[in-house]
Amino acid sequence: MINSSKLKSNDLVLLQDGDLVILEALEDYEGIAKSAEVINIGQKRAVAGLHTFLFRADDKYLAKI
Repeated sequence: MINSSKLKSNDLVLLQDGDLVILEALEDYEGIAKSAEVINIGQKRAVAGLHTFLFRADDKYLAKI
């Protein structure tokens, strides 16, 4: 869990619906570059985490289903 009292307001980027999270590094090569699109996050507060890239498009969703 993140201790929010130790973070500055601009240090934390919360995930939003439509964000794309791509894994940057792992202990093994098999999982590198796996990705996930964030959907139905609602009121939950979540961050991408270490060794990931967070991409946010101008449009609401990267993939339209």
